[in-house]
Amino acid sequence: MPREERPIQSVSRINRRKFIKATGASAVAATLAGCTSGGGGGDGGDSGDGGGDSDGDGGGDSGGDSGGDSGGSGDLTTVSFATPPVGMPVNIVMEYYLAENDLIQPRFEEDGYQLDYELTFEDATLFASGQIDMGTVSWVEDARLGVEQDQQLVTFGNIEGVVSTPWVEVGGPYDPAETGSVQASLDKIVDEGARFGIPGWAAGAVPHLQNIIQEKYGYNLAQDGGDFNVQTTDRGTMPQLTLRGDLATAVHSASSAGLTEIVNGELKPLLWIWNDYLEEGWGRPPLVSLSTRLDFAEENPEVLLNMINMWSEGLNYVQDNIPEIAEDPAGQETLEAESQEEARFLMDLFSGNEVEQIESLSRSALYSEVGLDEQSVEDARSVMNVMEDLGQVPSGWQDHLTFMTVSDLEEMV
Repeated sequence: MPREERPIQSVSRINRRKFIKATGASAVAATLAGCTSGGGGGDGGDSGDGGGDSDGDGGGDSGGDSGGDSGGSGDLTTVSFATPPVGMPVNIVMEYYLAENDLIQPRFEEDGYQLDYELTFEDATLFASGQIDMGTVSWVEDARLGVEQDQQLVTFGNIEGVVSTPWVEVGGPYDPAETGSVQASLDKIVDEGARFGIPGWAAGAVPHLQNIIQEKYGYNLAQDGGDFNVQTTDRGTMPQLTLRGDLATAVHSASSAGLTEIVNGELKPLLWIWNDYLEEGWGRPPLVSLSTRLDFAEENPEVLLNMINMWSEGLNYVQDNIPEIAEDPAGQETLEAESQEEARFLMDLFSGNEVEQIESLSRSALYSEVGLDEQSVEDARSVMNVMEDLGQVPSGWQDHLTFMTVSDLEEMV
């Protein structure tokens, strides 16, 4: 889709890595594991798709002038943040653009802060346990966590929507082009008891997929007593298992698995969760949002505004400079793409641009305006009401989750 005109920015070629390997953390909490897309997660769930898929050894990258140390510099107050190290959009924004151009620490230092940030698949656990000040769990997960732990949480920005979806083999037995429709493909999967692969029940995209399958196609995708033969599967193995016929379909994002197979025309979406949500009038399903606790927000509104501005700059840079990033070997490496074509496809897909290989997203899954306004809060509440009606979030979530707009934060400074 066309985006509003913005001046093209430039970035110097990467000449070093500023990130160091972090030590392993505790196992990802089941209730939050999987809020953005990344590598291959197992039964424990999804730390993202894109999207939101998780994987990894529990390690990550830590950044900032402190190299991940907890202490500040001089009179600076240290604040902490973690997010999963997935190529699109986290690494390409944080690692390729912001960190390499020294665009992170200076903006915080101006307000007397130092940002200690870590790129790790343990981000959800760190946030749920209160070990970091800010995280990137979605506001759906904020609502669940707030009720479960009786906490007051705040969502203050949107980064990415759900880009994970079920994929099938092109020309295979469950391709809607072969069966006649998505409904016919789902009917066939159910009738044959074919395996339906998901990264885990806590995966960020799965609740939204459950909603679509139930409300639009009349089936129950459930852990107990559902209509499908569900198999939790490591994301990294999903593409080959699907092409081999061991899975009828599997849920992942193009950023977390199967990028080469998708670009080569071997895999296609069975359906698009993102597009179906928009067609149903449910709003944009969230995957990666900016979250914190209410007391931290009230005491440090400048930090939240800097986070919003930082992510807005990074996301807009990526969407405005897709050809240049795709041509850069460092950009391809950061995106874990094997070629310029793959890198270009991945960024175009997430940005809602037309792609040749598969059906495109009907709207960009990346947010140009990360900060919230009254309209985005209204849209978020609309999605939350749908989620509550369908049993995906507990009642009473409104008492535990606050949406803070940019105007709210500016008035607090």
